[in-house]
Amino acid sequence: MSNVSPNPSDRELIQRVAEKKLAVEKAAELLRGNDRQGCNLLVLDLLNKHTLDVGQAAKLMARLDDLAKPKGRVYCKVSGKGGLSLYGLQRMPVTLYIEQWQRLLENADDIRAFMVEHDSELRRKGDPAPAMAIPVATAAAA
Repeated sequence: MSNVSPNPSDRELIQRVAEKKLAVEKAAELLRGNDRQGCNLLVLDLLNKHTLDVGQAAKLMARLDDLAKPKGRVYCKVSGKGGLSLYGLQRMPVTLYIEQWQRLLENADDIRAFMVEHDSELRRKGDPAPAMAIPVATAAAA
């Protein structure tokens, strides 16, 4: 192994797969891949030691490759259940069946119009949370 080490949570996930305490699919879902090189080296090391089988290693490394894709780029993949998964919008993909995507896209103009109409009410990522209204006690209520 190199001196590069994955973050502790990624290391633990990969180790738990090797110990058969966690399904590879769940681990792949949870991997952060902050240190892709370290994670790949750990997976290869466990594969060499016959602690991980080839299928498990391939799934984990594919997930690490997904995590390494440039941020902001939106791309599609076919999910395990045959849905269309859209990556690049948030940490987890948005997955819908083809009929749902078709319905969504058919209504794109209505969605855009709604967004324009309600622009002042809609928050953007990174906007501060709205202040919560704190009820003020009045003399009449006392």
